[in-house]
Amino acid sequence: MALYKDIGYLKKSKDQEFDDPYRPNQKAPYDGIYLCQYCSEEIVCKSDDPLPDHNCKSGRPTLWWLIVSTYHQGTVISFLDE
Repeated sequence: MALYKDIGYLKKSKDQEFDDPYRPNQKAPYDGIYLCQYCSEEIVCKSDDPLPDHNCKSGRPTLWWLIVSTYHQGTVISFLDE
């Protein structure tokens, strides 16, 4: 589980990239923290780098979900308050 100290540094998004699963070797859509759907292991991956495979404790194939993304000026992302 990703942790934070100050909610003021986070902003809720409605972007579709948070709803889609990603497979190993797929390019990460954003810099961010990704969570394994089956064992909840988290990794950090940079945008356009391939997402890794890992030895999932569940024994199932790895599926990653974007759970926290960094935001850079010029990045297209939809925020809930827009």
